Amino acid sequence: MAFDDTSLEIVKKRTLIDLDPRLNYQNMPMQSINFLFIFLNQFQDLDSRCKNWFDPNTVCLIGQCAEYQKDVLVRESPISPDQFDRVTLVAMLLRCLIMSHELAEVDGNYSSLHFLDGPGVIEMRPEEDSDYFGLSPSIIIKRIDRPRHQRQPRFAPDRPQGLPVILSKSVAITKRIMFGRQPREYPGLVYSLCLMSLIAQPLRPHANFMSPIVRAGDAFYDIIYTLCELYTFCSVNVHPFTEDVDLSTYSRSVDGDQTAVKHFSSLNETWRDGG
Repeated sequence: MAFDDTSLEIVKKRTLIDLDPRLNYQNMPMQSINFLFIFLNQFQDLDSRCKNWFDPNTVCLIGQCAEYQKDVLVRESPISPDQFDRVTLVAMLLRCLIMSHELAEVDGNYSSLHFLDGPGVIEMRPEEDSDYFGLSPSIIIKRIDRPRHQRQPRFAPDRPQGLPVILSKSVAITKRIMFGRQPREYPGLVYSLCLMSLIAQPLRPHANFMSPIVRAGDAFYDIIYTLCELYTFCSVNVHPFTEDVDLSTYSRSVDGDQTAVKHFSSLNETWRDGG
């Protein structure tokens, strides 16, 4: 899709933009911090970028996730390349949230699909009353019949920035952090599990041509359930979603780490408010 300068500026301001997948952020951590902050800042006005997609409590929670990631980047700076993935786990999952949101937009506009030139080509246009900031995007999906031996998976190994690859990597990092049993990591782990549940929701689309995603979504829900059980075991059931949360005890367990205490408390407040 081609945009002129004006419409491209609208898109940058009013939609969620992923990190540039061509860059190797792990091997340039100092420069990566600037890119990550720009990426994270867009979640502070999420409701204007993804209007009516998330309820107010969810918008607040996603904003907290981004704020937590920025706080951790400051706390852990300078970040060594071997720790970069661990430190940026929440940012990684926010990238996955953008990708799953794009799937939801495709699935949500399924009613506007119609066939062109027979059943092998589908064009999608937004509903007439959709708000696309003055733009009129469309998606054309073509089915290309090839011999089975010539077919390649959509997210092959040469697509290192695709949703399945990043999500699998995030799950592995989450497990590794859980087994570390460090209380100061608990807020980040809780944020990560919350983001995973949001990412999973669009992985059960209704559009027929997206049916393979449903199988992946079902498997991911099982993974989330297992991770929640693992968190409960590794943390000895220490979490912020309880009426009798003891912040002073938690603060002592993290040696007064301000980022950990701040976000453990914020998660408890969000939960109390019905988040």
